[in-house]
Amino acid sequence: MTQVLDFFLVLAIATGIASGVGCLYATGLRLWIASAPNGTVVRRAPRMGAVVCFGICIVVILFALYLIIPFFHQG
Repeated sequence: MTQVLDFFLVLAIATGIASGVGCLYATGLRLWIASAPNGTVVRRAPRMGAVVCFGICIVVILFALYLIIPFFHQG
């Protein structure tokens, strides 16, 4: 019975992380578009927010690769 519960726990966490990365990426794109130069004015706050969102996406993906690839776990 615990194996079934563990499976659903992993499924829920994986789905949540995948949804979170997708939302972060979409938010980053929206902020990047919002910071587009309007004449001579470039909005810096949305651009910084987009960079933060993309940075978090990269960190999550690199951490997932670290967990998946067994080469990194050799002691």
